[in-house]
Amino acid sequence: MPYEDRLSACLDGDAADKGIGRVYNRFTYCARWNLQVEYWEIDSKGVPVEKARTASAVWRVFGQGDAKDRRVRIFSQIEKDAVDYDWAPSTTSSSLPACR
Repeated sequence: MPYEDRLSACLDGDAADKGIGRVYNRFTYCARWNLQVEYWEIDSKGVPVEKARTASAVWRVFGQGDAKDRRVRIFSQIEKDAVDYDWAPSTTSSSLPACR
């Protein structure tokens, strides 16, 4: 697990939500990205024909370096309570959409 104080300090900064993320110091990096997923109905040839459902989440990445052991650890997770689903009923006969 990452050090909670470094994780909070890095993610609370403005740049964590922008571009490639934030380099907090030479040993600490973080980023927060909005992840969007689309689920499509496909035909028998595998060609997408209709967008069926969507999902979104906030994805956090945290990198922590260690000068003594010369290593870097990368942590990644979806933020708690940051997932949203648009699971409206599909208009086609397929019960589960294919993910592309």
